[in-house]
Amino acid sequence: MGNQAYLSSLPKGILGSVFHIAAVLLGTTFPALSQTPPNLEQLVNQWGYTRVACVTGAVFIRSGSLTICVNPTAELPAGNYAYDGVSNQLVAVTSAPAGEKLTFSFTRLADYTNCVDDILTLYKDQERFRQQQRRGNCLPQQMQAYAETGISKQQALDLLKAANEYVSTALTVRFYPLRGQREQIASFFGFIYDVDANDAEIQRMAASANSQ
Repeated sequence: MGNQAYLSSLPKGILGSVFHIAAVLLGTTFPALSQTPPNLEQLVNQWGYTRVACVTGAVFIRSGSLTICVNPTAELPAGNYAYDGVSNQLVAVTSAPAGEKLTFSFTRLADYTNCVDDILTLYKDQERFRQQQRRGNCLPQQMQAYAETGISKQQALDLLKAANEYVSTALTVRFYPLRGQREQIASFFGFIYDVDANDAEIQRMAASANSQ
């Protein structure tokens, strides 16, 4: 298969969860498939995307152990994607790691707040999460997987809700994340803990997040 077969047109829209991607510059020459194909960094440059820090609101593109983040576009919204070199496609990653149950074992408030802190750090800044030592040790498999692929808003919220459900049902003592953490959760996800049901400030934060 020659260069023309390897190159496809620019993404014209979303087809399910798959985005067809290829060179964005007319006349750009790629190696034939019999040669070593361009790496992810080269491809991102060819597609014309603007690389940015891996933070909330970016497009996370993963190939193997490498993750590159770019600014979202109309054709490529913010989220998590894996590059399939065989089909030359970006595939949206929208679900939690398959076959893994969310199981918690902490019994102390400190361990719970450390778990919440890790989830928030991963959501806000994937690269920072990967470089620094974790504060907690909850969900080691899931957190390791998300450290590689990035974590979406819904995925992070699902983890926070699962931790809250565990505390509510499995422990004899009811406790909550720290005030500052609950404010962040309300601001980012529009989620309110029971303890803040009558808190006007947190209610305002959640309402603002849910209106976006």
